[in-house]
This record gives sequence, structure tokens and C-alpha cells, in this order.
Amino acid sequence: MLDSYGDALPAGRYEVEIDEERLEGLSFPAYRQVSMQLHLHPSPAHPGRHQILTLNPRELDEAVRRDQAAAAADPPNAEAAGLTETLIAPDE
Repeated sequence: MLDSYGDALPAGRYEVEIDEERLEGLSFPAYRQVSMQLHLHPSPAHPGRHQILTLNPRELDEAVRRDQAAAAADPPNAEAAGLTETLIAPDE
């Protein structure tokens, strides 16, 4: 569960959009994350409505850690709930 959302989100894959800016003045390329958005699945009550949450990256990391800990504690139920997948950033 994400603290900024308040409700538990159903298990599954979610699109996470990360915006970064390049740090200038360094001798190597470096970037700083400036925002993160989580695209939620439409609810059955409102199939055409798309909702986007702006997240703190630490909040998402903590939610993923909690889900992974729950999956490790109860592997059969974790697989059924979809908690066995790992978030992977898309190639750019």
C-alpha cells in the first residue's frame, strides 16, 4: 500500500514514469530524479478514467520491499497474488 494513495492497489504490473534532469558541470554524465508518476489501472466502476499518482521514490521502494517480504514469507500465496514480479525500468 502506498501512503500517498491510501488504498491497497491490486497486484499486477504498473507503468512507472520517471523524469530526470542532467546535472551540469561534471566530467561525467549524471542525472537527478525530479519526479515519479505511477499510472493506475482504471477501476471497473470507471473503465475510461485513468489516474496518475505522483510518488516519492522512497515510498515506492518501501512498498516494493513490503511486497517482497510478504512474498518471501508466503510464496504460494504471493505467486497467486502476483507479488513475485520485479519492477524493471524500460530501456531508453
